[in-house]
Amino acid sequence: MTTLASCSYHAQSASGEGHDPTETKLSLYQSLRDSIERLSFLNDYTYRDDSDKYVLHGEEINNRKIALIACTDSGLILFQANKDRLLQTDSIPFDAYAYSFEVTDLNGDGNSDFIIHSEPDIHGQTTPFVFLFSAADQLLHYRKDLQLSNIRFNAANKTIESYYEGCASCIHTKAVYIWSADSLILLKRAELNLTNPDQVTTSVYTTLNGIEKQVLQVEGLNSLFDTLLFRM
Repeated sequence: MTTLASCSYHAQSASGEGHDPTETKLSLYQSLRDSIERLSFLNDYTYRDDSDKYVLHGEEINNRKIALIACTDSGLILFQANKDRLLQTDSIPFDAYAYSFEVTDLNGDGNSDFIIHSEPDIHGQTTPFVFLFSAADQLLHYRKDLQLSNIRFNAANKTIESYYEGCASCIHTKAVYIWSADSLILLKRAELNLTNPDQVTTSVYTTLNGIEKQVLQVEGLNSLFDTLLFRM
């Protein structure tokens, strides 16, 4: 049962000798489920467990209340209101900590989408878990294909931009995607390779019919990367 499996990490750590693990999972899930029901009268809230084992979050998006149970390094469960009830709509593996939340429009359809950002890594970058609005059922649904670092929508160009800034001896990347119906297609990307301090390179690639081709590579000129494709 996905609802129980999503919080199994915490159930297992909480269960001791003589306890039925399944019953413990059910008890924990029901406890967290009851908590978001009790908090549902609030327009928005974020509750963080003192030991960072889970985060409860709720707000109103697209005139509909949503609630979230995010069990750290385990699973994430999204509930969305149907009339006066919160119904579970999505349950996914979640190998992160729910650090922050963002409401934005990622495809220019006029409807808000929902992003849960993981705790920043050692380079200060987060992993986004994106729930995109679906016109089919008017609900938010998880989109694994949109797990792109620093994802954002460029309204002027109708494109998706993504970038990753690593360390002083890492590879830094930028990418631009276009929407094709409900899917993303990689249009072009740039790469700054700092892994070899004696041979720093900046490269640009374009994609046509699913085939990527390098169209530029220059040595040095670190500053060139800053202006390629878009500014970070």
